[in-house]
Amino acid sequence: MLNPDRDAYVRAGSYANNNYGSSSQLVVKNEGDTDDNTRESWLGFNLSTVSGTVTDATLRVYITQVNDPSTHSVYSGDDSWSEGSITWNGQPASYTPALDSASLSAGVEDYWIEYDVTSYIANQVANGNDASLVLVASNNAYTVYDSSETSRDPELIITTTTASASTSTLYPTEDAFVRSGSYASNNYGSDDNLEVKNEGPNDDYTRESWLQFNVGGLSGTVTDAKLRMRLAQSNGTTTHTVTEGGDSWSESSLTWNNQPGVTDVLDSKSFTDSDDGIWVEYDVTSYIASEVANSNTKATFNISASNGVFTKYRASEHSNGPELIVTLNGSSSGGGNPWDGLDPNGPPGDNFDLSAWKITFPDSSEEKEDWLTGGGESASEFYTDSSTGGMVFRCPNIAGSTSGSHYSRSELREMLRAGDTSISTTGLNENNWVFSSSTNTNQNAAGGVDGTLTATLRVDHVSTTGDSGKVGRVVIGQIHASSDEPCRIYYRKLPGNSKGAIYFAHEASSGEQYYEMIGSRSNSASNPSNGIALGEVFSYTIDVVGDTLTVTISRDGQSDVVETVDMSNSGFANDWMYFKAGVYNQNNTGSGSDYVQATFFSLSHTHN
Repeated sequence: MLNPDRDAYVRAGSYANNNYGSSSQLVVKNEGDTDDNTRESWLGFNLSTVSGTVTDATLRVYITQVNDPSTHSVYSGDDSWSEGSITWNGQPASYTPALDSASLSAGVEDYWIEYDVTSYIANQVANGNDASLVLVASNNAYTVYDSSETSRDPELIITTTTASASTSTLYPTEDAFVRSGSYASNNYGSDDNLEVKNEGPNDDYTRESWLQFNVGGLSGTVTDAKLRMRLAQSNGTTTHTVTEGGDSWSESSLTWNNQPGVTDVLDSKSFTDSDDGIWVEYDVTSYIASEVANSNTKATFNISASNGVFTKYRASEHSNGPELIVTLNGSSSGGGNPWDGLDPNGPPGDNFDLSAWKITFPDSSEEKEDWLTGGGESASEFYTDSSTGGMVFRCPNIAGSTSGSHYSRSELREMLRAGDTSISTTGLNENNWVFSSSTNTNQNAAGGVDGTLTATLRVDHVSTTGDSGKVGRVVIGQIHASSDEPCRIYYRKLPGNSKGAIYFAHEASSGEQYYEMIGSRSNSASNPSNGIALGEVFSYTIDVVGDTLTVTISRDGQSDVVETVDMSNSGFANDWMYFKAGVYNQNNTGSGSDYVQATFFSLSHTHN
C-alpha cells in the first residue's frame, strides 16, 4: 500500500492562483471552469518501489462530507506538479477518458470509497513512471475527502506478480473475541465484531480477539504477509499488539477461561478515535513464512490493547471481515499453483470457457451465455479474484430464490445450446443431456449423452449464523434433472470446527439418499480430522456413465475419495439433465450480512 507523496485541491475563478497544498481536505465541486466554487483534487504517488506486473490497483480515499448526490470520476494527469505550488492556473494537463467513476449519495459519509486505476498504474510501473490522479465532480455538490495531512491518508493498493511470485488472500476459518471477569465463561464466536480493550486481566470490560487462518494450501517462500483488519470503532487513542497464539480452539467454544496461550509479539499499531473505518495492517511476515516453511496448516493471532480504550474490528461474519494477504515466491512442491495461467485483470469469461453456461444471481435474476462470454461481471456476486484470477461466486443468506427453491444462489447453469436461443432452455432437446440408459430416440434428441463435470476450487466463507440445521452449508456442484437432482455436492463447516465436510445427495424416485465422503453432515458433527478447511484448494468430479454415478474428491498429497451410486432404480433414464456449478447457499436464516463464497480455478464439462 502506498500513500501520496503529495496531494492538494485547486480552485477556479478568483482563487485560481491560490495554493491549498497544506489543507487537511481534498475538495471536489463543479460549477464550471471559471466559477469561484469549482474545485478539483490532485494526488501523486511515487511508484519507484513497485516491481513486477501490476494485476490490480485501487485508489482508496476517505469521504467525510457529501452535500448532494454526485458522480466523481478519476483521471490520469501529467506528473509535473508539487503540493506546495499547484494552483488552478498552474495545474498540469489531465487526460480522458476517466479511469473510473463512483456515484455518491447526499449525507452518506465517513467511509472509504474505491476507484479502479489498474490499467493506468500498470502502464506507469511498466514504464518506470510515477502516478498522478485527479478527482473531478459531475455537478455542484460540495464534497470533501481527507488528505494526507490527516490520519486517514489516501491509499493506493497495488497487487503485483512476477514470473515466480503470487499473492493469495485468505479469510479466517475461526475468529472470536473473549471477555474477562464475570463474562470469562461466555462465548462470542457468532458476533460480527472483534472487540479489544484492556482494564486488567480480571476486569469485566477487558477483551481480546482471536483469529485463525488455514495456510496449508500455500507453498513456496513467503516474502510478505499482512493481517488486514477493518477498524469499526475506536473510542480514543490506543495501541494494539498482534501476538502469535495457540491453535487449539474453535470460535463457537472459545472463552476467556479456555483461551490458549500466546508466544511471540508480531507487530503493533497505534490509532485514535478519528481512525474509524480504516483498514489496519499488521506485518506478520516472519510468522507466516515459518508456518509455511514448516508445513503447518494453521496460523493463529491474538490482538490485545495497551489501555482501556474500547475498540472493535469487523469479524468474518461481516462483509468487511479480516484478511491475510500473503505474497509467495516460487513453489516448494514444484507443481505450481492451481491459478497459474489465469489473468487477474480479466473478467471470468476471459479465463474460463463460459460459452455453454448461463448464471443465476442471488436476487433470482439471470444472464445468458452471451453476457458471460462478453465479459460480464457482478461486483459483489460474480467476479474475478484480483490476486489469482479465479472465478468468485458469492451469495448472501437472505436474498431471492428461483421457482421451486427456498435458497439463494450465485450459480452457473449448463446451456449446451451455446447461445442459440432458438433452442428452448428446458426439455429433452439440444440444450440438455441424457443418460446412455435412455432410449436411442431420446439420446438422438439430446445435446449430449452421459457427462463429466470437473472443478478445482476453494471455499472461502460459509454462513456462521442462523438455524443449526442450515448453518455452514453450501452446494458447489450439481446434476439437475427436469425436477429432481441426481447429485448435489455439499461443503459444510460448522462454526465450531476448523475443517469442513464433503457429502452429496442423490434424489432418487424412492427418496433422497446422502453419501458422506469426508467428515459428517450432522448438525453436531465433530471436527473432521481429514476435513477441508476454508481456503484449502481441492477438486471434485461428477461422472455419469449409463446408470452409474461416480463422485471423486481430490487433494494434493492425499488419496482420492471416491463414491459410486447405482442409479438403475432411481428413475432418471429418459429424463433430461444439466450441470450446475458455483455457490447455492443452503442457509436462508441468520444475519443479513452473512454469506457463502467460493473461488473456482478450473471448470470443465464434457459429454458424448
